[in-house]
Amino acid sequence: MNHIGIDGCKAGWFYVSLDDDDNWNMGILSNIKELSAFLPESKLILVDIPIGLRESGLSERLCDMEARRVLTKRKSSIFPAPCRQALSCTTYKDACKVNEKVTGRKISQQTWAISSKIKQMDDFLSETNTAGRVSEFHPEVAFWALNNKTEMQHNKKLQHGHEERLKVLLKYYPFTEEIVCKAKEKYRRKDLALDDIIDAIAGAVTAKYSKSLCTLPQIPEMDNRGLAMEIVYGKL
Repeated sequence: MNHIGIDGCKAGWFYVSLDDDDNWNMGILSNIKELSAFLPESKLILVDIPIGLRESGLSERLCDMEARRVLTKRKSSIFPAPCRQALSCTTYKDACKVNEKVTGRKISQQTWAISSKIKQMDDFLSETNTAGRVSEFHPEVAFWALNNKTEMQHNKKLQHGHEERLKVLLKYYPFTEEIVCKAKEKYRRKDLALDDIIDAIAGAVTAKYSKSLCTLPQIPEMDNRGLAMEIVYGKL
């Protein structure tokens, strides 16, 4: 069975897959619907994208609030998820208006930048029976857990941040640097950034090496479509 971590990138969705024998595979999906082909042979797929969205109410998703609580230096990486209605908008201005009407808040430029990917995932989960094998993770929360509940000290875009995260991953998976090198050779930097590669590996490592999964919050909320609003991390 495969254990997969996925992170959004400029070219689509970068994935890293680890099997039960510690072999690895990686690639880019142009659309998350392509994930359907992976489901029969996958035990767990962790994706860095909001899953489970509000359609009413003024409060944020509790999972986002809890993630900020466990992170201090890196809490700015957790931004509020949009309401589901805002995903149908075609402009940032309209999305802000809709989100403010539904939740009382506009959305950030960061949220708008990934809104098409959030919609892709939301549509995919609504149309596909994933049998609970697809969950939301956040790389900074994953690294916090992988590093004995100690968050990363450096920004993931910086060299020190890359080195810090690779050091953590190497404790669990010795072929981490091999994946990074092959991905950098295969894909152009404008399509796939180094931090995208590292984040996807963090998802795969969490999926494979966790004794069990914990959730933020401990008792997740459910959205109107029955999707859990949770961020998972590993108990190691």
